[in-house]
Amino acid sequence: MDRLEAHFNSFLYEMETTKIFSEDMESSIDKIIKENPARPFNIYRDSDVSGIVIRNQYIFNLHKRSTQLSFGYPSLLRQSLLIACMTQLELTLTSICEELKSRNLQGFRFSRKAEGSTIKKCLDAISRAILMTKLTHDNAALLEDLYLYFNIRNIMVHKSGYLSESNSKDVALTQQIERHSLFASNDILIDARKKIIISSFFSKQVIEDCIRLMTMLREIFKENNQFRDDQIRVFIQQYPIIEK
Repeated sequence: MDRLEAHFNSFLYEMETTKIFSEDMESSIDKIIKENPARPFNIYRDSDVSGIVIRNQYIFNLHKRSTQLSFGYPSLLRQSLLIACMTQLELTLTSICEELKSRNLQGFRFSRKAEGSTIKKCLDAISRAILMTKLTHDNAALLEDLYLYFNIRNIMVHKSGYLSESNSKDVALTQQIERHSLFASNDILIDARKKIIISSFFSKQVIEDCIRLMTMLREIFKENNQFRDDQIRVFIQQYPIIEK
């Protein structure tokens, strides 16, 4: 098996595993929520202490648990999945570009110093050397979504998902999110704290779009005869083959 094809197979295997993990975790969280229904605070005025106080610590802990399950756990899970998916996509595309560079593919020029996200730089470099009309023209919306996911990932990694109204890049990203169809369907939100919140559907969509991109790109490489069979055997054993 070719090294390039192994990179694709490895990525698709990781995404299939991530997809199953995501579904299992979401299902587990839903099950625990049903077993731990939300209960109201036991709040009343204490004659010994001024103001409204919570006297029943047990009820408070139940409410805290419900909040963790309903908001904390899903948010942490989906944020982690988005970061993992986009980081893996970035690393895989970079590895593919480095492999193409080592083969001296005609017309291929890849520089990490070029402007734009790493994902865009990689795809632009590949498209200059390999005809990718099927991807760049017919699936332009898919690429735009992936660039959006990557920008959201950066905000989540560097700023825990919080957007700033005084940062021009954050303002531009806010506008981009608000124009997206998933914003209209409440699958991605920006709350009162300016924090990005994503739904289980959005998380699933990220995984499926990553799989769709790399499956399509692998087919383009096959059609352009970029895979060869003169690679070392040891490398193959590290990567399961995922056929789509």
